[in-house]
Amino acid sequence: LVTDCEGAEMSILTGLDELPAKLVVEAHDCFGVPTDDVVDFLETRGYIIDSIELHTPNATREANVVTAHHP
Repeated sequence: LVTDCEGAEMSILTGLDELPAKLVVEAHDCFGVPTDDVVDFLETRGYIIDSIELHTPNATREANVVTAHHP
């Protein structure tokens, strides 16, 4: 599952009935979705965080792309 939903990441993740084996989540601190919240949510559900990379789609906004998998 790949999400890029401009601040609705946690709403989408918490609303899923089943979480997929692999996730890529673009977390937007500027939209009130701290990367730490996404990471904590995933880790408490057994995910292993593979990477967290800074993504700057434009000069005024940045996000962290969290990649994770469930063993």
